[in-house]
Amino acid sequence: FNNYMRKIETEEEREKRKKRNQLIVGGILILIMVVSTAGFAFFSNPDANATGSQNTEKITYNGIEFKRNQNNGLWEFNIQGQIYSTAYNPEDTANINTDFSAVINDFYNKPLYYVLSNTEAAGEIERNIARYAERSQEICLQEISWQNCTSDLVIKNCTSNVFVFHEININKTNIYKRENCIFIETEYGEQTRASDKVIFKILGIE
Repeated sequence: FNNYMRKIETEEEREKRKKRNQLIVGGILILIMVVSTAGFAFFSNPDANATGSQNTEKITYNGIEFKRNQNNGLWEFNIQGQIYSTAYNPEDTANINTDFSAVINDFYNKPLYYVLSNTEAAGEIERNIARYAERSQEICLQEISWQNCTSDLVIKNCTSNVFVFHEININKTNIYKRENCIFIETEYGEQTRASDKVIFKILGIE
């Protein structure tokens, strides 16, 4: 009888030990799955990889967040669900004075024209403002003395929406409007920054 009881106890202990081992193994497997999932999420998330090694530049200006895109270096911002991108942010252009008023509706579904000096600067306008225009193209403006309209370019005047980029070799930036022409007059290297100032003004950021 005693031997029989010892045999029962041994089987019970063996069963308990088996269940305990199963629980331990199951717990280890769950832990491995959790760690693996977290590791996959971390390494597949660029933002997670950037933490600690590469902080995203961002500023808030007049309630709008500007964030530097790490791939192309442009400052991206969202206004009413529309994403815009500029080479400079409003803090970079704060010292540029403007003497014009315009809103984005002034350009909606209308042709948009350029008198070019700096294609990169015009590209800022093209990317952010011309998206609302009917079309855009380079033209020759008959109302300015420093442009010789002898090329194959279409001749327009300031009754149309025209961005005029004029290179001047003085340390000054002039931004003003004549009818529907917006003049951006500055050194060649400053024209992109001045263009972004115009964009911020038209979008109501400044």
